[in-house]
Amino acid sequence: MTSGLAEKRREKYEAILKAALKVFAEHGFFNSQVSKIAREAGVADGTIYLY
Repeated sequence: MTSGLAEKRREKYEAILKAALKVFAEHGFFNSQVSKIAREAGVADGTIYLY
């Protein structure tokens, strides 16, 4: 069961990184918002800070 949880965390982590790259490419680093990254990744805003 632990490996399933670890796999979900890894998938979420990768989704956040992929979303961040997309948002950075579209808006630039300084104009990107955490909420846009979270929306793109399909997670809550606070989840970004956990990862």
